[in-house]
Amino acid sequence: MEKLLRRMMYGEQVTTMQNKSKSNTILARYERVQRLRNIAIDDNTFCKVYQANRLLKELTIKLNQINSYQTLNLN
Repeated sequence: MEKLLRRMMYGEQVTTMQNKSKSNTILARYERVQRLRNIAIDDNTFCKVYQANRLLKELTIKLNQINSYQTLNLN
């Protein structure tokens, strides 16, 4: 009700959040970590590279689990 009143009185727009699938969220995180890993390689900070490699490994496992589950459900 408050949203309706605000929209009518003040002309505020209702913002709708886009539904993101779990795989798209993990894929976006994977790409972000990959970019940070490349920056760490350029800066020769190998502890950050090691940390990024561990995160990439975990994200890859999660993506593979989601994709294999989706493949099984399609058949």
